[in-house]
This record gives sequence, structure tokens and C-alpha cells, in this order.
Amino acid sequence: LNAEKLFSYFDSDKNGVITETEISTGLISLDPVRFRFTNDELTELFQYFSKNEEGTVGPIEFEDYCFSLPTIAWKAEKIRVLAARAEHARQEAEAKAAVAARAEEIKRLKAERKNKRLARISELNTPKGQRKIQPGETQLDIKMTHTRSISVLATKARKSALALAGSTNLNSSIFFSSHQQSST
Repeated sequence: LNAEKLFSYFDSDKNGVITETEISTGLISLDPVRFRFTNDELTELFQYFSKNEEGTVGPIEFEDYCFSLPTIAWKAEKIRVLAARAEHARQEAEAKAAVAARAEEIKRLKAERKNKRLARISELNTPKGQRKIQPGETQLDIKMTHTRSISVLATKARKSALALAGSTNLNSSIFFSSHQQSST
């Protein structure tokens, strides 16, 4: 017999608490001669079990009372119940950790799929000779890089033209102004 079964025996209406009446009824059904109590005796007995002011005994209060008894059987029962509670808590923690790990794995897989999809789209939309969009990069990034490259090339061309103009002893401003007029 363990504390849960004993509690269930006394909790005749199965509402999760034991009342004075249920204690009396349960004891009388065990031994009608030995467990006949007056109302005062029953109230005093019930106070050993009940630690609250509600006039009921819950499962934890009942277990605490049983575990306070100095017999070896109740001490062993206490060890069993505490070990079962610890195992239950461990299993709950493992289950929560597994759910969290699975959620992280799903998040990582979704990000991988998105990056692969973007890379395929980039590859399909990239004309030959142009640089492909890398994961995490946008078309705007490539246009900005392309614009900077053109700007660098224009600067180099201008320096070359100035150097050429300087070597022929022409004024660079005359060279550019005449070049611009002829191109328009």
C-alpha cells in the first residue's frame, strides 16, 4: 500500500481532497469497532493531517503526514515518491529541451532552403559575364559595386587623359573642353 492508494481510499468522492467525514467513513469501513470516534476525537485526529484552514487534506499534506511516521515502510515510500517526482521533472525538462532543439533545427533548415532558392534565382537571372548574387546580397549591392567600378574606370581614364594632355604640352582644360564640344 502506498500513499497515493491510501489517499484515494479515503477520498471517496474523488474530488482530490479528504474531509473529516471521509476520514471517519474510511476508518469505520476498515474496522467499525476499533475506529469509532466522537466528534471531538475525530476533529483532533483530522488536525494531524490538515495543515490548512480549509477543513480538507490534499494529497501532499496526506503524504507529508504518512512520511512523518517513524516506520521503515513509510520512509521507503517517501524515497520512492521523491524519486518518482524527480524522474518526472527530468523527463519534462528533456522533453522541453528536445522541442527547443527541434525548433532551432527547423529554423536553420528554413534559412538554408531560402539561401539555396535565392542562389538558384540569382543564377537563372544573371546574364553571362555578370557576377552572381551571393546569399545575403541583393541586386542593389551588385549595382552599387558595378557603379563604383565604372567610377574607378572613369577616374583612371581622366588621369590618363590628363597625363597625355600634359605630355603634349596642352592645357588639360582646353583638351577636355574641345573634346566635349566635338563629342556633342
